[in-house]
Amino acid sequence: MGADFLMSVIPACHLDETRLGILKELAKTSEPDGSYDDEDPTDWPEQVINAIARVDCEYRDVGTLDLCGWPYPILVSGGMSWGDDPTESYHAFSVIGCCPEIWNKLEEWAKEDKDE
Repeated sequence: MGADFLMSVIPACHLDETRLGILKELAKTSEPDGSYDDEDPTDWPEQVINAIARVDCEYRDVGTLDLCGWPYPILVSGGMSWGDDPTESYHAFSVIGCCPEIWNKLEEWAKEDKDE
């Protein structure tokens, strides 16, 4: 058995202090959707806040893609996996992907930023 390629994406938008504050407030009351695989998500708000912090900075394991026909750019992270997360940003993006409130807000802002 070999390695598998894993990739996770999120909407790419500009995050200023106001937007970060909104995301952190949303994180405090958010709950994971059905795709979250942790059996005990008691620290879910903390995981989401940590994931948001990862999105706010530039890391070498993240790329930005602006796909033709897609309404906004996306941040992408991933790599080869032998049963673990291939990158720290992959894990953060996966957490955000399980949090519809955060994802939807990032998507809204990404569309706004693309239009500017």
